[in-house]
Order: sequence, then C-alpha cells, then structure tokens
Amino acid sequence: PAIIGLDRTLSYQELSQFALGVKQALQQENVAQNQMIGVCLPRSAGLIGGIMGISMCGCAYLPLDPAHPPKRLAKYISRARVQLVIANAATLPMLPMGCKYLLIDQIKPFTATNILEAGSPDTADAGDLAYGMYTSGSTGEPKLVGIENRQIANLLQFATTCVLQAEDVRWVPFIDAISS
Repeated sequence: PAIIGLDRTLSYQELSQFALGVKQALQQENVAQNQMIGVCLPRSAGLIGGIMGISMCGCAYLPLDPAHPPKRLAKYISRARVQLVIANAATLPMLPMGCKYLLIDQIKPFTATNILEAGSPDTADAGDLAYGMYTSGSTGEPKLVGIENRQIANLLQFATTCVLQAEDVRWVPFIDAISS
C-alpha cells in the first residue's frame, strides 16, 4: 500500500488515480502553472492526493491548518494571493466568505483504462515553487516562505546519500528527474 492508516488505505494505483482526478479538477478550474493553491484538510489520504494533484499541475500548495482560527486562515489566503482552496465539508466553514474552493470528497479518481489519457504532468523547473509555508518571522508576524523544487530535490538527495540505505529507498530515480 502507498498509504496506510490515515483515513483509509490506498494502493499506489489508487493514490495515483486519485491524484490524477485532483489534477483534472484543478485543470477544469483553469489553474495556471506556478499558481499557489491552498490546502485546508486534516491529515488524510485526501491531503496526500491533493498535494500530488497540485504538483501534477505544476502548481504550488499552501498548507492551511484547519485548527487555526478562521481569521488567521483568511489572512494567510489573502497574503499569499491564493485564488483556490482544496477543502472538505468539515473545513469549508473555516474558509473566508467568497473563497473559491474544491471539495476533495467530490473529486472522482481518474478511471480511464489507459493512464496515458490523463496527460503528462505539467513540467516544473527546479526554480519553480513547490509549496509555501508561514513561519514565525523575527517581528512576530507570520512570514510566507516559498520552497522551490530544487530545495526539495537537495533534501531528498541528502537523505538518500547520507541518511538512508539505498535499498530502502524506492524514489531515488525520481530525485534525479527533479534535481536537474
């Protein structure tokens, strides 16, 4: 299995099909490459599939903690210029009025018999944003920091060469593909 014990168990194929469904739903919303998409979901298979689908569109994601007060989420969404948020029925009331959203529970997994019909993932350069996150700035005011694809690739490269045993890692070829 690809995911065990969050809200359900998904095989790699099921996770891939779900992420492709998210990609298609985002494309129907006409998202642009490098657009920041908010994700306001609890830890779940939907969260993982949502992030994967966002990445497949060549977009960046902004994690929005559903435990934060709605006013804080509204400030984060506004400051990051997020135009679309992936949420679920439980987190939807946390979003500001007028916020455009997709409900993760209503996204259908991609089910074509030929996975190639889904289209290839949009290409992203090493310098493109992968995600944004708010940190506590030195002024006490949260500051948005962007994390680029190259930074993730460098972290994964370090992890595989310095920390993990090569035979324990299934994603080594993926690192080579995103680090160039």
